[in-house]
Amino acid sequence: MAEILKSMELINHHNKTWSIEIESESEGSENAIIRTCFNHGKITEKVFQGTPYDRNNKYIQKVMTQLRKGYIYNNPSAKDWEPCFHRFVDKPYTGFMPIAANKERKDFYIIRVKGDFEDEIIYHYDENGNLLDQNSLGAKRLTYRAHLNDDGSIILQERNFEIYDPHTKRLETIDDGDIAYMLNKKGDHSDVWNDIRVDYIGYDNPYRRGYFDIKNTENDEQIIRIFNEFTVKNAFCAFTSNRLVVHTDYGVLSLYKIKEL
Repeated sequence: MAEILKSMELINHHNKTWSIEIESESEGSENAIIRTCFNHGKITEKVFQGTPYDRNNKYIQKVMTQLRKGYIYNNPSAKDWEPCFHRFVDKPYTGFMPIAANKERKDFYIIRVKGDFEDEIIYHYDENGNLLDQNSLGAKRLTYRAHLNDDGSIILQERNFEIYDPHTKRLETIDDGDIAYMLNKKGDHSDVWNDIRVDYIGYDNPYRRGYFDIKNTENDEQIIRIFNEFTVKNAFCAFTSNRLVVHTDYGVLSLYKIKEL
C-alpha cells in the first residue's frame, strides 16, 4: 500500500504557499511519485525512479529552489525536537558558520562570509526565525566562533578576539585570557542545555550527514536522533533558551522546538 514518505509546505511573505510530497510503495522502493502544488491550486505529479538517496536529493533540490525564492517553512505546532522553522539565508563560501546564542536569551545571531571574502555579514534573529537586523563586519574576514553575552554584546574569534555591539555596530579588538579560554573550548558541532547535549555526528561521514544526537548528559542515553535534510557535509548547532539552532552549509537556518526553561 502506497504511503507518503516526505511532505512539506512552505509560505512566502505574500502568504502564497508551495507544497511537496513523495508517495511510494515503501521506504526502499525505487518507484515514487513526487507531487508539488502552488497555493493550493493544480497539483503536478511526476513519476520518479531511483534509489531512496536519489529520491531524497530530488526532493531537497525542489525545496531549496523555493527557499531561495524567499519561501519559508514555519510550523508553530511542532513537537519537541521537531523542526519549527527553515529559511534560506545565503550561499556560504566557507565551512565556518558561527552561531552566537545564549541559554538565557531567545534571540540569536549567525555569521556568514559573502562571496569571495567580499564581506562578512552578521544576522540577528528572534526565536521564530524573523530577521531583526543584519550588518556588515567587513571584507576579508573569517569569524571562527561567536558567543552572545547576557547583555547582548557578542564575542567574536577572528584573527583576534573582538567584541561587537549590535546597538552601535562597533567592533573592537579585545585581549582577555578568560574570553579566549571560553571560546577555545566552545564546540561548533555540539552544545549542552540543562541536562541535554546535542552532537552533530555527520561531520566526517558523508553517508550520515545531517544527523544530530540528542542525549541525556547524566546517563549518556540517547533521547532522539534528528535529521536535517539541508546539510551537505557540515552544520553548526547551539541552544537558546527555547530553540535548537542549526546553521547548515546548504545556506539554511533551521530551528527546532525544545521545552521552555
